Amino acid sequence: MVEFLSAFEADEKYFGRLRLAQTVVIQIGLERDAYLAFRRIVDQRPFESLPGVRHRYFFTGRYGGKTDDSINLGIRVELGDRALGSYEPVPHSLAGNMLWLFKVKDNREVVHLVAEPSPDRP
Repeated sequence: MVEFLSAFEADEKYFGRLRLAQTVVIQIGLERDAYLAFRRIVDQRPFESLPGVRHRYFFTGRYGGKTDDSINLGIRVELGDRALGSYEPVPHSLAGNMLWLFKVKDNREVVHLVAEPSPDRP
């Protein structure tokens, strides 16, 4: 699964960080509407937080509910041993990126997207 890590703005541009296959962290550029959708996903807190345990967000590979503006992506939110699934509307551009990243089998396909380590971002 592809894990959503964080979304941020820098120099009037928008970015998202994701983890692929629990190994490599990548960074992608986002349009503003995709950034807002990404933020809605990583800002969800469906479970009461426990000290030292953070929510994790994954794209399940499922999608549906296509409209002119969006596609609903299957999202799995985890906190410790609890999990919840939902579908979240995202712009077509973000849905396309997520579907492609979900299918990546070799990290060499995304070497150009590997994120520099950052102490203030996962």
